[in-house]
Amino acid sequence: MAAGAEQAPASPRPRLAPPVATYLAEVASAHGAPGGPLASLVLFGSAATGAYAARVSDVDLLVVLRDDADAATRERVRR
Repeated sequence: MAAGAEQAPASPRPRLAPPVATYLAEVASAHGAPGGPLASLVLFGSAATGAYAARVSDVDLLVVLRDDADAATRERVRR
């Protein structure tokens, strides 16, 4: 950041809808063990912005696996 430049205040994080929070916890629990294949989960779309509506919204989730994840692991995570 340039000298004298001010940083914009951070936006508050929207609260996750309970079904979204449960889904993320299940994915992290299934694949996120230390040393496991999961490198990162990236939530985006309406679920991430707080505009999730259970009857019409889906959950946009990018699952990033470690480079050394084998084909069987990738297939299991995909399901």
